[in-house]
Amino acid sequence: MEQKHSALDNVKVLDEAQGIVEAYTNTMGQVDLDGDVIEPQAFDASIQNSLPIPALVGHNTTAIVGKVIGARSMPMGDGTSRLYTRIQFNMGTQAGRDAFSNVAGGFVREWSVGFNIPAGAATVVREAGKMVRHIANLDWIEVSSVLRGASPGTATIAAKATTPSTTEAEDVAVELLRARMASARSRMGSLNNVITKGYQ
Repeated sequence: MEQKHSALDNVKVLDEAQGIVEAYTNTMGQVDLDGDVIEPQAFDASIQNSLPIPALVGHNTTAIVGKVIGARSMPMGDGTSRLYTRIQFNMGTQAGRDAFSNVAGGFVREWSVGFNIPAGAATVVREAGKMVRHIANLDWIEVSSVLRGASPGTATIAAKATTPSTTEAEDVAVELLRARMASARSRMGSLNNVITKGYQ
């Protein structure tokens, strides 16, 4: 099983009782730190056919702390897409409560998705002098909170109750606005690093 990691921040806790976390758990359509491009449609078949899938901590398959109850690929308007994921932690167990608390409180700040690649679903091409693997389809196995990540531009959106206070269309609009604001802040931070400290 392969794994892709991603950074997260901007956690907002609305209701701890249901243990619901909304997050961008992967960025598609751009080269990640592993030299891969996961295509925007790669998760679609798994979302359609395999949910719910387990939520883990650190890919520990012996300790399931929740499940993915919803997901979709969300275009960001810049050629990339993000994997919007709704996760319900198992608040009936101590491990589930601890995992939710760590994510909601920002103590664990990155995500990882675990998946298998079906035969023929990936191709390797040379781009800008480097070999890049394009993943067109995958078998999504699990999502984990982790300590280190590789997929850029992701964020935890909210931790809240099962029933949303706004319509799904409004939720999507808010998510997209937050993502664009986070991206703008990230670009400004990178520019400041170049000016003041040099790019690292």
